[in-house]
Amino acid sequence: MTNPVITALDVSDREAMKKLISDLAPFGGIFKLGLEMFVGFGPEIVREVIAGGGKVMLDLKLHDIPNTVKKAAKNAGRAPVKVREVRRDGTAFSWPDFLAHPDEYRSDSMRWGQRADILISAHFWNPQAPVYLTRENLADPNLSIRFIGDISCDI
Repeated sequence: MTNPVITALDVSDREAMKKLISDLAPFGGIFKLGLEMFVGFGPEIVREVIAGGGKVMLDLKLHDIPNTVKKAAKNAGRAPVKVREVRRDGTAFSWPDFLAHPDEYRSDSMRWGQRADILISAHFWNPQAPVYLTRENLADPNLSIRFIGDISCDI
């Protein structure tokens, strides 16, 4: 079983990004795309990483500016990202709906929690949103996460 490391693609140069993807994707590459890259290259950057053989964790930290969040979340929801919540009723994920009704979603954390070694938390927070890792998840012998870091801005 492969336990991929999530690599931050915090680069402003598209060719440097492509080299990182080419070098690391064969090892189960999951790549964190931050706001700088997403804004600099647009939503198509997600498809480009996937086409290069990588998987994407979209980390935009948009919780700081409410009006920007609403508009940017709509754009972020169009990206084919694999790590996120799922609706309890089984219908398709929608960022605007998630922001308006977070209690109607559940975490799908064990799907990736059984493959990753590191979780760096920097996600949308709302007291009604699903908990990413529950006490039950943490006690699960199949959980492979060994390090959890929180880089959220809680100001």
